This record gives sequence, C-alpha cells and structure tokens, in this order.
Amino acid sequence: MSSIKTQVALLELRSVFNVLAADVEEALAYGRSTPTDFAKRSLFRTYFVQIEGFTTQFRRAAEAIASERTTLLTAEDRVLLPDQKAYLNDRGVARKLESFQPTLPAILFSMRCFGKAHGLVFEPELGGVGYASFKKFVKLRNSLTHPKSASDLALSDEQAAFALEAATWWKKTVLDLMERCRVPQQEWLDSS
Repeated sequence: MSSIKTQVALLELRSVFNVLAADVEEALAYGRSTPTDFAKRSLFRTYFVQIEGFTTQFRRAAEAIASERTTLLTAEDRVLLPDQKAYLNDRGVARKLESFQPTLPAILFSMRCFGKAHGLVFEPELGGVGYASFKKFVKLRNSLTHPKSASDLALSDEQAAFALEAATWWKKTVLDLMERCRVPQQEWLDSS
C-alpha cells in the first residue's frame, strides 16, 4: 500500500493530465473551426504546456514514491528531481534556488525517474522519426514562446507535420510508461 503522499501525487498527475488534455482538445477544435496561424500557435503552445505539466507531475510523483522506497533513485536523481540547487549566501546560510534543466533532457529525465520510482528501467525510443520530430518541436516551442522576430511566429505545413509526429511520439511514450508502471490508464486514454 502506498502512502498518502504517493496517492496524492499520482492523483495530481492524473488531474493535471486531464485538465491539460481537455485544453489540447479545445485548441484542436478551435483550430478546426478557425484554421489560422493564431489557432496553430495556440495549439502548439497548449500542447507543450501539457507536456511540461506532465513532466513536472512525473517528477513530483517520482519524488513521492522514492521518499518511501529510498533505494530506487540514485543520489544524482534525488538532487535533480526538485529543480532546485542549494547555495550559501554571503552570511554562510544555506538557501535554495530554482535550477531548471534544459527542456528536452528534463522531459526524458522525468520519464526515466518515474519509471525508476516504479522499479523499472524505462528508456524512451530515441532513434526514430517521432523523437527527431519531438526535438524539432522543442525548438519550435522555444521560438513560439521567445520569438526573436516575427518570422519565428509564422508556421509552415512542414512544422505542423512534425508537430503532429512529435505529439504522437510523446503520447505513445507516456502511455507505454504508464502501462509499464502499471498505472491504470483507461481513464488516460479516454481523456487524451
């Protein structure tokens, strides 16, 4: 039986996923009814919020599970999971500081740690077209959220195609991880 902390973390993971999956569905519906660049940008941003939200929840759930089962994660995993680092201020007092890792490695790390917290070695498929598209999607996300020029906000059909492949790769990878961790997923499939 898992602790209340673990149960809450897993329920939160599911709740966040459900809310953000509904947002993606709304953005898709909007894009179908209003096929504009704004609709595409909104969909891509919304989808990436879902990915990042789920990444955070994987990390939190892994932390909660590992707090009960202390041998599952390495010392390095435990240091990186909270997205914080410690430092000493001028007076020699320990303080915490947010320390975010690069987006793509952080996504993969969160999946691996979630798997480890369930006693698994989970290795996402990184050799195919889906992951290559996902890497491009991360770059696209960066240009959409931090545009350096107006051209960063113009979306091509090619970008839409690799975004779809990226989304398919991510969803398949997440569902595979959830299945391997024996997390009931019918609700996930129904709501995503």
